[in-house]
Order: sequence, then structure tokens, then C-alpha cells
Amino acid sequence: MLFSFLAKASPAKFNQTVATINWEQISVTFGDDWSNLFHDAEVFLGVCFHRTEHRAAITTLIERNTHRIEVLAPRLRSRCQ
Repeated sequence: MLFSFLAKASPAKFNQTVATINWEQISVTFGDDWSNLFHDAEVFLGVCFHRTEHRAAITTLIERNTHRIEVLAPRLRSRCQ
């Protein structure tokens, strides 16, 4: 929810923050949870994806992990097709 708040309260700060995220580290952090992402991870990715500047990074992240994903939430599936 912090990212959602930041996106609304200060879009410039949100963009700066998301732009500095190490997406490879996020991928490692999700680890085995990629098979069926937990709610907070889905929301985090969804909020970051909301801004067009960050869509390519989120799409690439998901595409790199498709071999690990058994269930992809509709909120992410519709965005990455």
C-alpha cells in the first residue's frame, strides 16, 4: 500500500523509487513463491505496472519467470498479454 500511496501522493517520487528497483533482486526474493505469488507481491507488481514508464520492466520480470509460474493472477495476466 505504501507504493500505491506514493504513486498518488507524489508521482515523481514514485517514478524515481521504482526506477531504482533492482528487479533481479525482486525475482530472487520472490523465490519459490513465483509458482503462485502472494497477494502483496501481486499488488506491488500491479502498482508498479500502472505507470507506463515501468511496464516494460514488470513485463520482462514476469516473462523471465514464466517457467516458474503455475498460477498467474488475473490482475497481472491481463497486463502482460
